[in-house]
Amino acid sequence: MTALTVNLNPVIELTDEQFFQLCQANRDLRFERTPTGELIIMPPVGGETSNRNVGFPCLKPTYGDGRSYCL
Repeated sequence: MTALTVNLNPVIELTDEQFFQLCQANRDLRFERTPTGELIIMPPVGGETSNRNVGFPCLKPTYGDGRSYCL
């Protein structure tokens, strides 16, 4: 399964708070946001990958590579 990329920029520019709220309202989905504002909906993980991600800490979903993540 591949990720789905949605370009929201022509319609709306999500703030960090709005992105966080989107993630909170859709906890069963995994979102990433690129530096250019594209929203990436990641496919669900399973099995071994899911087990490795269980301990992944994420309090403020912004990292140094410019993307924002909500797990």
